[in-house]
Amino acid sequence: IKNDGICTFITQNSWLDTEYGTKFQQFLLKTTNVIAIIDSDFKAFESANINTVITFFEGNQGCTNDLTFARCHKSFADYHFPLQKNNNEPLDCVLVKKFNKDSDLLKNNKWGFLFNSDNKFLDLIQRLSQSGKSERELNWLKIGQGLNITKDYIITDIPNYLNKEALVPFLNVDEAGYYNWKDAKTFIISNVNLLDNQIKQLEHDQIKIFDEIKTKRTRPALILPRGIGGKHFCSLNTNNGYSASGVDIYIHDRKHICDLWLFLNSTLFWLIREASGRKSLGGGMLKSEAVDLKGFPIYFDFKAPDEIENLIQETSTIKVLNANEEIFTKHHKKIDQLVFKKLQVSDDLQDYVVQKFLSMYNERVNKSKT
Repeated sequence: IKNDGICTFITQNSWLDTEYGTKFQQFLLKTTNVIAIIDSDFKAFESANINTVITFFEGNQGCTNDLTFARCHKSFADYHFPLQKNNNEPLDCVLVKKFNKDSDLLKNNKWGFLFNSDNKFLDLIQRLSQSGKSERELNWLKIGQGLNITKDYIITDIPNYLNKEALVPFLNVDEAGYYNWKDAKTFIISNVNLLDNQIKQLEHDQIKIFDEIKTKRTRPALILPRGIGGKHFCSLNTNNGYSASGVDIYIHDRKHICDLWLFLNSTLFWLIREASGRKSLGGGMLKSEAVDLKGFPIYFDFKAPDEIENLIQETSTIKVLNANEEIFTKHHKKIDQLVFKKLQVSDDLQDYVVQKFLSMYNERVNKSKT
């Protein structure tokens, strides 16, 4: 389009909350002036169960002004369009926000997360970014996802012809939910320590062998749930196994494991996952994938190794409860107290984090009951 040309697109709003959408958002900032994004919770099309969003672009020289986001609660027909970029009159909307074109928040986060978060939470994220580091800033930390392999790789009854060295613990959904994963009932078989006669017997028994050599998969140090129902947790991978479909934390410098374990089990991190994950799965589920966490600060040097180690020992056999119960347990309060203290979070802000999390969590979970 010309430098003073205007394009208006009416689309689904899903690109505000997806990985491909994140890449598209950065493309828009570099190539066109994004005047405004108008979202709506009004169902515009009777024949389609979708939420529509109208996006206004101007020219092809990159973003030059603040990006305006508005969410309407009525039909678009009830508002005055087009939205003029110099029009400072507030729209009759549920929400109107502005973000500076150079804001790190716009560059590092999904826009859906920004638009749906209140200013107090966004200020807190910016504050955390000043003292913490995200995966993108650390060369020793990677966030990925579990193996997602088929059932014919997985065994629970161990053949007597297999040596223990060939068995690799495999965390399935039923076994997940501990602060420390150290007992495994499910396994996959690695090709690293197999003899030729064992390979032939496994082929005869129609059990697939996982090729650790070709796949070059690293076993994670910490495991988080990917699909979150009622429980939030981060498990230490004491078993040195793989997860079925978890969000896996790989750490090249293992001295940082305890600091990560502490923060990833805090209410503050739970709130980040609730706010950044996708709630479109139905049944009150939250989909919080590896890519959703890459831009958030998750590593902090708490400088409290003994205190964290004591908490790890205290929770070593504990199975996590539903979050609205777990948050009030003695051990979880200790986790929060240590995180809040080290990050210098005020009492008022601590109360905000806890209440905000409980509000978002219970709203999501209660949808499965209606």
